[in-house]
Amino acid sequence: MLSCRVDPYGFERPEDFDYASYEAFFSRYLVVLTRRAIKWSKLLKGKNSIQKGLKDMNRTFPDNVKFRKTADPCLQHTLYNVLVAYGHHNKAVGYCQTVLRIWDCLFYEGSKIIFRVALTLIKQNQAFILEATNFPDICDKFKQITKGTFVTECHSFMQIWQEESY
Repeated sequence: MLSCRVDPYGFERPEDFDYASYEAFFSRYLVVLTRRAIKWSKLLKGKNSIQKGLKDMNRTFPDNVKFRKTADPCLQHTLYNVLVAYGHHNKAVGYCQTVLRIWDCLFYEGSKIIFRVALTLIKQNQAFILEATNFPDICDKFKQITKGTFVTECHSFMQIWQEESY
């Protein structure tokens, strides 16, 4: 077996790296990667029907050099593929500018956005959540609060969580 100190991602392997275990793991993991590649391919099949998203890419992260057309590599197309795949995966939402507005906030302000969104969902649905009588019921309530017009009306939702002081 040919051993290389640097892996394909540029990380240096330790002297005692177990190549046999790595090969065994990777041969099993290739099945997972293949399954994911097939799913990704299926999700991207209808991407030509979502051309308006290409216009949004320029406005999504104007200050991030990685998303400029002149960047090498330019990540606009990669982001577009993620949004298209999500749109096909979650047909109820589809592709919409809302997804980009949420991503904008997440990338700009970090994980505190996820925390604030979660707190807003809980606060706005507190009475509904408190109706739960056991843990599975609580889990079901949390699944339900992520659906509906309160969440999909991005402008009003974002206004509410931005006005709250957490």
